[in-house]
Amino acid sequence: MRHSRFLLGFIFVVLLALTSCKKEEEEVVVVQPDHLEQVGILGAWRLQARTINEITNMSVHFDTMEFETGSASNDLKGDFRSVRPGSETVGQFEVNTADQTILFHYNDTQLVYDFQISGNSMTFTFTVDGDEFIEDWSRES
Repeated sequence: MRHSRFLLGFIFVVLLALTSCKKEEEEVVVVQPDHLEQVGILGAWRLQARTINEITNMSVHFDTMEFETGSASNDLKGDFRSVRPGSETVGQFEVNTADQTILFHYNDTQLVYDFQISGNSMTFTFTVDGDEFIEDWSRES
């Protein structure tokens, strides 16, 4: 009898302990979109027209450029790959949304372009050796 009371008390304590434990709250992970997604630059682009010193070359262009996110999603930095007939350039880029510029880093080179994105169109404006370039790109994907 004493043994059964002890067993009954033990079961009661175990049940009380199991039912009185707090339920652990599930941790909700909120995935923030990459800042570069908000800029609208990510994806593949194809050159449509190039203007040099106000003269536009409307011939067919085979230049493409692809922008991908970097390792961190809370910055405006990423990786790019530029392909034109006979060459390929791979590097990093950084967007400055305050002055609408993009800084390209590759090999030992740094270039700064003004840029504007509107829907599926992007325009780069930059100067090389005193010549002003304007490039019009369209989104491929």
